[in-house]
Amino acid sequence: MTLSTGIVAAGTYRHRVSILARAPGAEDALGQPGPAAWQPLLTHISALVEDLSGRELLAAQEVHGEVTSRIFVRYRAGLTPGMRVVSGADVYTVLAVLRMDAVNVELALLCSKGAVDPGT
Repeated sequence: MTLSTGIVAAGTYRHRVSILARAPGAEDALGQPGPAAWQPLLTHISALVEDLSGRELLAAQEVHGEVTSRIFVRYRAGLTPGMRVVSGADVYTVLAVLRMDAVNVELALLCSKGAVDPGT
């Protein structure tokens, strides 16, 4: 999505998304960890949300079998697999974070559609 100059073309990021990070849950009466809550890490950021199909879907699923969507965002440090992306009423679980270039301009988030709790 970036031009050869390392600049993202105008209008590329036409969706607004929020990225959620898992926060540790409170302990219950027995001292056991409670369910984790999701809290906003970044809100209303510009992104390009693409549902994959055909050849792209097959290629992405070779890397991770559950990939159904790809979300492009401007580079931000700290985005990791297991986070969630919310776009309107759709919730995506981030499976992989890929740097699209060497100069940290853009990231591709490989996602599965739906809220999945990693590790459960």
